[in-house]
Amino acid sequence: MENNDSVLLLVTYTLQNSANSTIYERTVAVSRTLEPASIVPTVKQLIRPLKEADPSDNYRGQHPSQIDIVNLINLSTLL
Repeated sequence: MENNDSVLLLVTYTLQNSANSTIYERTVAVSRTLEPASIVPTVKQLIRPLKEADPSDNYRGQHPSQIDIVNLINLSTLL
C-alpha cells in the first residue's frame, strides 16, 4: 500500500479493444518522485503490462497503450 515514498491513485479507465464501453477502476501506488509527464505512462504500465501474443491467450497479447484513462484521483490528498 502507500508509504511516505508513494502516492495512492484511483484510476478509472476503458480498454480500447473492449467490445463494450465498460469503465474499470483500479487503485495503484506510484512513486512520489515521478515527474508529472511520467505519471500516465507509469499507471498504464502498472494496470496493463506488456504481454507478447502467444498461443495461451489466443494470440491476443496486451499493451499499456490499449488503456484510455478517464480519471486519476490522488487518494492521498483525501486523507
